[in-house]
Amino acid sequence: MDIYDQRSSAPIFIAFVQAGSRVGYRWETERGAPCEVIWLDPEPGQESSGSDYEQYIEELRTIEQQTFYRGFLQPPTEDEYYLVWETVDGCEDDYYPD
Repeated sequence: MDIYDQRSSAPIFIAFVQAGSRVGYRWETERGAPCEVIWLDPEPGQESSGSDYEQYIEELRTIEQQTFYRGFLQPPTEDEYYLVWETVDGCEDDYYPD
């Protein structure tokens, strides 16, 4: 079964993220479960102005804590999508199509 067959739109989309001055994107499910970030520019160096680098690190930690699909830089396959949800404690049944 194809997860796209039962929906009016794709269950996975691209979301842009920013940590300090660094910009990237990641794939997210329609329920907000994101894959890892693909950064478009290099990490700022520690020699950057102190508050800019500290802001980057703080926002980066928040982004990393939100990452649900670790190790995925592209959308998970249908099998991978459901396998991850099956391993999550408290996963609700509405994540699975009928």
